[in-house]
Amino acid sequence: MAVSELDRTQLDREAGERVTAYARQVVAGELVAGELVRLACARHLDDLAESARRGLSFDPEAAGFGIRFFPMLLRHYKGEWGPKDGQPGQPIELLDWEAFVVGSLDGWHIWNDDAGGWVRRFTRAYVEVGKKAGKTLIAAGMGIRRTFFDGEPGAEGYTIATKRDQAKLVWDDGDALVAASPALRARIERSVRALSITATRSKFKPLSSEERGEEGVNPSIGIVDELHRHRDDRMLAMIENSFGARLQPLLLIITTAGEPGSETVWARERRLAELMLRGLAPNDRLFAAVYAIDEDDDPFDEACWIKANPGIGITPKLEEMRQRASEAKAEPAKLNAFLRVRLNRPASAASRYFDVIEWNANTAQPGPADGAAAWGGMDLGWSRDLSAAALWVPRENGLFDLIVRTWAPEAAARARGDGLYERFAEGGWLTLTEGDVRDDEALEAGILEWATSYSIRRWSYDRALASGLVTKLQQARVLVEPVAQGWTSLSPAMKELDRLAAARRIRHGGNPLLAWMIGNTVGKFDDNGNVRPIKPTGNSPDKIDGVSATIDAIAGWLTDEPSVAAPVVQFFG
Repeated sequence: MAVSELDRTQLDREAGERVTAYARQVVAGELVAGELVRLACARHLDDLAESARRGLSFDPEAAGFGIRFFPMLLRHYKGEWGPKDGQPGQPIELLDWEAFVVGSLDGWHIWNDDAGGWVRRFTRAYVEVGKKAGKTLIAAGMGIRRTFFDGEPGAEGYTIATKRDQAKLVWDDGDALVAASPALRARIERSVRALSITATRSKFKPLSSEERGEEGVNPSIGIVDELHRHRDDRMLAMIENSFGARLQPLLLIITTAGEPGSETVWARERRLAELMLRGLAPNDRLFAAVYAIDEDDDPFDEACWIKANPGIGITPKLEEMRQRASEAKAEPAKLNAFLRVRLNRPASAASRYFDVIEWNANTAQPGPADGAAAWGGMDLGWSRDLSAAALWVPRENGLFDLIVRTWAPEAAARARGDGLYERFAEGGWLTLTEGDVRDDEALEAGILEWATSYSIRRWSYDRALASGLVTKLQQARVLVEPVAQGWTSLSPAMKELDRLAAARRIRHGGNPLLAWMIGNTVGKFDDNGNVRPIKPTGNSPDKIDGVSATIDAIAGWLTDEPSVAAPVVQFFG
């Protein structure tokens, strides 16, 4: 039976009332939520009370239409709620937290003199929620609704990223949602790179900085998925600067947490959201909902997981979260990813990657040179910094010799001023060279000395700062090859070093300078658990050059012996 206009209005209103009901439950403590979500819900209730005075209005019917759009027209296209036995997927019913986000963005309005009426209040939204919470699907659904069902001719929706493949992730979900819905398929035209309606000149497309066509856009909605993958804010600024011709545009940022640090785009947007929610930087046009555990929460307490995963039990599954937590407990290398991606707690820069106790258990002396096959690596510092060279020597019975030599100009020891470099030099672990700058001749002599007693198969190096020394080694007929300093190149080598140290299969002779560097090394992870070494902070006096040289050497060995390499995960989702 057809639904009358009166019935439709009532259904929209009832759905829209979910927004305020959710806010009241959170503020009352009836639903477990983190501090920042409690602040977002309190803001909603405060704004309701003050709306008339402040020129704001919350329209439950508009909120409800946005919420009901999902089950009315969108269906799951994969997974347990997707198509089965020839039957279409189930309608997408929004969870309470999703209804709060969608309903807030569609329901809140502000008076606009240019329009002579009410327009949607929020032009920017920052939503942070744990991985596998369904954020990409929600973003895609909102993109379709705002582009094709907003009554605006010539509407343009874009999924935005710096890389083409990343930009297509949300768009691909949108394309799949259209394909799975008979009603949408009948209305929206599909092509490889766009969804469109010719009659209204509306289109929904992926957009990346790689395509160099972004300057001509006129967006109604721009969607940014996984903000922490953006190295700068150029694409965000471009979209916002293109909003001028639209009365009620939206930049929707939906993401997991990123790395801490004031220089990142993610950190800046997260900080602005927090300041707004705490009342320190009021902004009536910004919506924020940050689902994250609180600072004093135990990340292994299941009761707090709902703060970052408000749909836990449905998506993600509780058993999956338990598995990720178990892995993080057992393998410290996975802890940072669990905290950041699953709980939206930015990984602490103080989290060290290697277990120093395990490392120090590998104190056996390396065997004699005897012309053994070896792989080398080097990490060169700036003119007044440490430089290191490492030799990696596979032996019988699964053992490996590791010999690391380190150099520094005397000026570096004086500048440090704490006597540490002098003590390492007295023990024979550090060579202090005369003068104020790096002595490449000393490094060359040390490496060539190894070349006379070992059969060096490959010498790997970081391109930075190495060109002069590389030329000299090439002239001495040493095979030198650069190693890219990214996750793909370094992650297998770093994980292999950690694995072999834990198995006590490395003979490094108890080098205390190398042990100090091992203790300084932080693992920086991507979303898929790949890792590369960094210092505790960018300007830290705690060095890791010997570790970097070792990882470069192992990377070269793994290149020649690929069967032993740990996999690099390159899945995006």
